[in-house]
Amino acid sequence: MALWRNITAFPRLLKDKTVAFGQFFNRWLVGSLCLCFFVCFGFLLVIVGRYNSLAHLRREIVRLQDSLENSGWDIAYDNLRFNVWWPLPLLEVENFSLYSRYEPRRAWNVEKLAVNTGTFNFHTLRLQMSPRQTVVWGGKSFNLDFPQLQMEASFSEELGIRQVLLSAENLRVENYAEIAGFKLGAQQMAPGRLKKDSPFMEIRLLAENIRFDSSLEMPLASAIDKLYLHAVQVGALETGETYQESIYGWLAEGGRFDIANLVLDWKPLIMVARGDVYFSEKLEPRLHLSTSSKALVPVMDILEEEQILDRKGVFVSRILLNNKAFKMAPEDEFSTVVTPIDYKENKLLIENIPVASF
Repeated sequence: MALWRNITAFPRLLKDKTVAFGQFFNRWLVGSLCLCFFVCFGFLLVIVGRYNSLAHLRREIVRLQDSLENSGWDIAYDNLRFNVWWPLPLLEVENFSLYSRYEPRRAWNVEKLAVNTGTFNFHTLRLQMSPRQTVVWGGKSFNLDFPQLQMEASFSEELGIRQVLLSAENLRVENYAEIAGFKLGAQQMAPGRLKKDSPFMEIRLLAENIRFDSSLEMPLASAIDKLYLHAVQVGALETGETYQESIYGWLAEGGRFDIANLVLDWKPLIMVARGDVYFSEKLEPRLHLSTSSKALVPVMDILEEEQILDRKGVFVSRILLNNKAFKMAPEDEFSTVVTPIDYKENKLLIENIPVASF
């Protein structure tokens, strides 16, 4: 009887197994088709996004070349490649060189340069360069090492560049200086409410532990402990056919930089300042700073002995500074002084007295 029951139950069991397998296969097939759809859709999304980023990058390259040509510079390179396929870089260049067409002893050379974007963040471009680079200026060649360099820029079609981030550690200019840390950040401010005279871009720069080579005879300490700058670009920088067109349009609308905070710690000098920077039609800067400095007068004396500052200008400004110098604490070695410092028409002024010409 048991054998007969097993025999009669086998067709029903086989049918149940077949139905179960069919349900499993249907679920597997639907899941596989859904997975295939999402993979293909994601791949298509990546390709379209990278294509748009590549189109933006091509336009900026054309704009850059036109701008360089107008200013007497040009670029040269080997094996330029554009790639829309992920994960290859959007752009790859070998033996890249930025050079002056009128001053052959001015150039920046890098062996490899690449621009890429995130997998799904297509509006952020990342720059990668060979750590070893060369700058030629005034007949001298400077070898640069950037072992840990990171740079990226975010953009939009309507507002242009929205954010720039650059950080580096252990930068080295052979036989000249080493920089332990360097950070630069810039970000647009309230882009939806911009006016012609509104703050447009906030900029922060921090360089720490800048040590000069022992072979250099520095007038002050052999290291700058800290250089910090917090500035704001006032006035929107509209997109033009060239960068010069954008800059001149910005200047015509009263564009400037407001310096919210400047800190320089170069022993014995310690300076904090705030002010602004304007530019002439020839892009000559006009800087005004309201400063509070410790050891400014002794540093001026040192720079005068090194024939960096003018003796007559230092003599007159020293008299004015000594009249208002004071010590923050009795144990301070150096006095503190509050004074305006200006740079205009290629002259450096302290207390409105010219102390150097450039």
